Amino acid sequence: MNADKPGFPWLRLLLVLLIFMFTYPQRLPIFRTGLDGSYVWALNHLAIHDFDQLRNLLFAFGPLGFLKKPIAEGFNFWWSTLCFSGLKLSYIWLFLTLAHIASPGRWRFSYILLALFTSYYMAFDHAFLGSIVLAICLYLQTKKIPYMLWVAVLSAFGLYIKPALAVYGLAALGAGTLLDLYLNRDWKSTTSYLAGLVLSMAIIGLLVYQSFGKLLAYWSNSVELVMSYSSAVALFPETSGWMLLAFALSVLVVPFVIKDKDARIAWAIMILPLFAAWKHGITRQDSSHCLALFYFVILAWAIIFISAKRRSIAMYLLPVLSILLLRDNFNRIDGFRGFDRGGAGFKYFSAVFFHPAKFHREHAKINQDRLSIERLPEKFLVEIGEEQVDIIPWKLAIVAANDLQWKPRTRLQSWSFNEAYDQDEADSFASGPTFLLQHLMIDQYGGSFAAIDDGYFWSSLPRANLAILKHYRPVLQDHQYILWKKLPKANTFVETAAIEQAGAWGEWMDVPKNSRDLIWVKVASSHNLLGGLQSFLFKAAPYYIDYRFEDGAERTYRYIPENAVDGLWISPWLDELQSPFSGAAVTQIRLRTETSLQAGSPKLQFKTITLGEAEDSFTEAILGKGLSAENQIIGSADFNFEPGGLNNVSRSVKGEAHSGSFAHLVGPGMYSHTFELSLDSLWASTGAEKILVDSRLFYKGGEAHDVIHVCTLKDGLGGFWNQSLINANNDDWNASRQSMLLDRAEHRSGLIQAYVWNQSKSVKLIDDWKLRVYGY
Repeated sequence: MNADKPGFPWLRLLLVLLIFMFTYPQRLPIFRTGLDGSYVWALNHLAIHDFDQLRNLLFAFGPLGFLKKPIAEGFNFWWSTLCFSGLKLSYIWLFLTLAHIASPGRWRFSYILLALFTSYYMAFDHAFLGSIVLAICLYLQTKKIPYMLWVAVLSAFGLYIKPALAVYGLAALGAGTLLDLYLNRDWKSTTSYLAGLVLSMAIIGLLVYQSFGKLLAYWSNSVELVMSYSSAVALFPETSGWMLLAFALSVLVVPFVIKDKDARIAWAIMILPLFAAWKHGITRQDSSHCLALFYFVILAWAIIFISAKRRSIAMYLLPVLSILLLRDNFNRIDGFRGFDRGGAGFKYFSAVFFHPAKFHREHAKINQDRLSIERLPEKFLVEIGEEQVDIIPWKLAIVAANDLQWKPRTRLQSWSFNEAYDQDEADSFASGPTFLLQHLMIDQYGGSFAAIDDGYFWSSLPRANLAILKHYRPVLQDHQYILWKKLPKANTFVETAAIEQAGAWGEWMDVPKNSRDLIWVKVASSHNLLGGLQSFLFKAAPYYIDYRFEDGAERTYRYIPENAVDGLWISPWLDELQSPFSGAAVTQIRLRTETSLQAGSPKLQFKTITLGEAEDSFTEAILGKGLSAENQIIGSADFNFEPGGLNNVSRSVKGEAHSGSFAHLVGPGMYSHTFELSLDSLWASTGAEKILVDSRLFYKGGEAHDVIHVCTLKDGLGGFWNQSLINANNDDWNASRQSMLLDRAEHRSGLIQAYVWNQSKSVKLIDDWKLRVYGY
């Protein structure tokens, strides 16, 4: 074993500071208003204005999550900067220290380059895990207890930032402890740093929570989260299974190919947290998660490399092969734009540390500007007034954009991992605020109730969504939002379950015919041994439910098996709540997954929910629906852009089409074909008091950005304009929907128009455009 020379290593300290400053990353304290950006805002907002609510939070982040995801609000970014800087300085110092001990006087320049390279791409998680693994390696080489105490404190601290950090830290610490006992059998030292871990977890936890009960609830939630994450949030882009297997083998063969003892020890410490990073990245398998995994792999190989005292050719070739094999799969991931993490360098260090006030002010303004797009229509703001409100399913930035009186629920956002998460959300709604504001998402069929990852909103959280219907009623709707108001007395639901029956994967099954009540189907299934192994090592296969409607149409949605045991929505089918029209009835369902991974057939149990003793049907009483849409049509047009008749419009192009052979081309800065109808004529043709214009189409052309779907009324007095950005983030055909509700008393005349405005710089296609005008 080699040790440092006597005296403080001032040169190493200088190197640490220089590497830190010249690889300081572009950490921007800003957020976007989407799924992730909304919880980032929420964590930061609550940290300043209602930290006690953070103590009640049971979420993927802990109460100190703002330290990892800061924004320019209060002092959050500066606390985060202090935390991140400490981690990164720790990483660089420990990296150079281990390199010096492993090979004093040799290859110094290569170690500095490695420290620069890994620091340049270093994010919060990498600095955290890198510091822990390096400290364990140093402890095993020097037997200095402070290294392991630092590991214990970091692991405990990370738990309250994000449970995933604790997984990384505890996995590395567990491996290091086993190695320590095997190599040294020093129970006294092992007991001391493990006691330090327990004390750190308890002390930091009690300082944060100030309640032992809330602390235990958070620990329990963290375990639940880690155990259920894989199947609930998995994505399934195209991958090369052989390439991923080859990558895994390139990591697993290290102890058999590399003979250096210290390199093997570093590998043994790193393998468990690397597996955790693999599960986290490969499960979600989008650009950001896979990039994080990619840099974890680079970090692991760098630590293994500097730990070695003797290097064979395998020490150089194996890391390169491993990284290239993993890199190959990035070409198949939607949204991958390269490996640039936003840059790093002294200019970013200078902006943060030399001009802090200007830096903070500029980014606070960016956040305010971004919020402007989430401004609610005035009628919603008037209805909500000063009452408390929560947002479903997840766009919490609406609160910040409209200065609403927010009452957050314990789960913060509506995306479920298991039954317990679902039940907690249901309990939150039972004692929830006066209003729930639901933002609508268009699914691939034009319906307004999409859920993340191709799910159906009403099936995504069975218990929570039933609680919404039980405790709230819709009081205001448009094409973007539904406002639910708390009932003075909860509805009484009576549930009746049929006898459980055996289903069959991939086969259509009839559903009960019932137009009055709510019908769900409870689905129970389980993996076989092979399926369980795949779920553990890779990820579980996706599950789908197909619906067949009475008009012959079919739809497919993903579902989470852990939640399906409580029920998947069957009828009444809901595409929107703005109109009083009932949707088409579901006549059959089909369940699909990879059958070779299943332990037999699924078990099904249809469940009927009746509204107490009410005379009205569930659909009419709870959702205000009961009319047949087909009986209320007063105008319609279908554009499939095939030659002939109504479809013979300009700029029809042959080749790519959603159906048939032709689609409608909308060039950069251009408008699509415009559908026009005289409102005067419509009122003259019907005795209805309201007219609903419904425009649905399919769009293709990569990311939408500035492509707008418009429904507008020109009445000589300014009229009004409904618009929405087309929801698309891939190169497939995506559905878009826009609607407009007109009242005879307010809108007596004018010209109705529906069209698409392409404000982007690239060509777009639209197809299968259906317009329906209803009167009621």
